[in-house]
Amino acid sequence: MSRGKQKPIPYSGVPELQLLPPPSDRLAVVDPGPDVLLTSKAAAEIEEWLEGWIYSAKLAEAAVSAPGPLFLHGPPGTGKTAVTKMLARRFTDVRPVYVIDAMRVTEGYLGATSANIAKASDAAIRSGAALVLEEIDTLASNRSYGSSSEVENTRATTSIMRVLELSGPIVLTSNRLDVIDLAIIRRCEYIVEMPPLSLEQCRTIVTQVLGEDPGYISLSLSVALPLAKRAKRSAVL
Repeated sequence: MSRGKQKPIPYSGVPELQLLPPPSDRLAVVDPGPDVLLTSKAAAEIEEWLEGWIYSAKLAEAAVSAPGPLFLHGPPGTGKTAVTKMLARRFTDVRPVYVIDAMRVTEGYLGATSANIAKASDAAIRSGAALVLEEIDTLASNRSYGSSSEVENTRATTSIMRVLELSGPIVLTSNRLDVIDLAIIRRCEYIVEMPPLSLEQCRTIVTQVLGEDPGYISLSLSVALPLAKRAKRSAVL
């Protein structure tokens, strides 16, 4: 499916969605939000992942698998949560987006946290939703054995690894890539760094797209920068 060059459309609010309640009390609906100003590399990778799932049925017809999990990492305040809200808006009329955060699944009983992660994730994917696991560095740091808390961390890490094998759109976010178990990182097809943007970088990106330097605009990822599509998926889409 070829797409011609589009003109950016100023953001004027998000649609009012009538969403069904999440299938688990461990899940919360991700509210839709505007597009996010990103580096060219992050924008291209996120757009490719998103379109791979929006057009997953077409990919399946061509015997091409949908994208694997998307991992967003970077310091606090760089837009990871904002990207999940953007994904929720872009998935409108396709699928809901649910989020699990550490506060909703963590419990003091041994094995409870990992069980909560597994049950909530399975419920989300079975319902056809996209699943976001936020701040997984609080749940899935490098595995080690010793105290009961370390054993529980190992159980939670193993549970998340199994979640990543589910057949559905899955997004992970973390402030600390360096503490995440490597087995989880290896299971993610898209590992997107989200560094903080300086004011000058923001102005440069806007100028590249529009040829001018506006004081405020919300950029659409579909027109922000040229996308470096992977050859096989690009041929199908």
